[in-house]
Amino acid sequence: MHRTALIAVTAVLSAVAGLGTATPASAAAPLPYCSASVDTGVVTCAASEEGLRAAQQPVPHLATSGTLAAAASTTYVLGRLYDDANRTGAFFEITASGPCDTSSDLDWELGALPAVWQDRTSSFQGYSDCQIRVYENNSFGGLTYGTYSSTNYVGDALNDRTSSVRFY
Repeated sequence: MHRTALIAVTAVLSAVAGLGTATPASAAAPLPYCSASVDTGVVTCAASEEGLRAAQQPVPHLATSGTLAAAASTTYVLGRLYDDANRTGAFFEITASGPCDTSSDLDWELGALPAVWQDRTSSFQGYSDCQIRVYENNSFGGLTYGTYSSTNYVGDALNDRTSSVRFY
């Protein structure tokens, strides 16, 4: 299974309450919590995790290993890239219409993180049976780190330098 997405950022920015007026991504300081669908290319950002959840329809399924049974219309969280080490701070969440499979092949990829999340990643967590590999440059170029289900720190060479990501 190999599914690709290059997000041509269609940003829907949300206020703290989660459903404020849509704002162009460049109009204000980036909001810290974002989600992108590899299926639709839609990027949603909010000032809080609660605001992000309120703006997402449907709310994505945070599946851990062994909990993947869900309805056909479920949106799965593939992984989260975190601003800080130890999977803390703001995050960028990548979603899709299906989980990763259990083989070692490439399942999903995002060839360019949205501008608001370029060069911010310090740690990551995979969900829905996904393992993650991050890349320094767009289109999977430059230095790479992974393939892991989670990491507390991507290392000095890639800290705050991630621009694309693949899910296995």
